[in-house]
Amino acid sequence: MSGDLNVDFSADRSYGHAKFPWQVFEANELPNLRSNYNLYGEKGTGTHGNRHIDYVYFWKRLPEHQLMWMTDYDIVGGTNSDHNGIVATFSIQS
Repeated sequence: MSGDLNVDFSADRSYGHAKFPWQVFEANELPNLRSNYNLYGEKGTGTHGNRHIDYVYFWKRLPEHQLMWMTDYDIVGGTNSDHNGIVATFSIQS
């Protein structure tokens, strides 16, 4: 899952509003979704100004059932958008 959620990761994690992504997707126990920021921190200056509001989510399962992992991500600019994009790298078990 990915998208422009219009919720800054840092502010969301600090505030923890019950209907925002941090509480809904990320603050729960496994298995659940984890964002690129939750897994690898905030990189660069943000995706919209200094805010990190564009996300790539990864379904994190219990280790014995995990077949795919997000291994990193980068914030990229130069697109025809008012947002910087996120490109995530994944690894698949062979």
